[in-house]
Amino acid sequence: MLGGALLLLAGCSLTPPPAPVEIPVGQAAYRQGEWALRRGDNTIMGRTAVPGPDGHVLTCAGDAASLIPDIPATRARMEALYGPGRSLVLVSAAPHLPHDPWLDRLVVKNRCDADGHFIFSYVPNGRYFVTAGLPGPPAVSIRRELSVYGGVTRQVNLVR
Repeated sequence: MLGGALLLLAGCSLTPPPAPVEIPVGQAAYRQGEWALRRGDNTIMGRTAVPGPDGHVLTCAGDAASLIPDIPATRARMEALYGPGRSLVLVSAAPHLPHDPWLDRLVVKNRCDADGHFIFSYVPNGRYFVTAGLPGPPAVSIRRELSVYGGVTRQVNLVR
């Protein structure tokens, strides 16, 4: 009996574990995003609204929305946090990623108002992720991708 159990367990170890997601870290990984530190002439404004399990609407009111330049290092991080092609994640289910102060330099955060509205002014031309945490229960994080070029005002709604 014990031999059969050991054989069964040994068979399980033959299946390789899933490959870990490679998250770039350090100054070199985020240097490509330094264009986002310049002053631009675009504006991004938006609102968050996700239905909660009890029917009330979750927003980022009192919290912050984040603007993150879309570069290979930040894209890898977004895919690790949210999963490929996903825009919403339960905070409790999101993987813990290492903190990187070089990424922090590139992230712009602005507080959401009481209705979940946010605004980013003087945004340089480029591709971005906009993210916001919505306190729960359950706490979720939501993201959208967008581009701004040529002095536009772009509306982005983080809704579900």
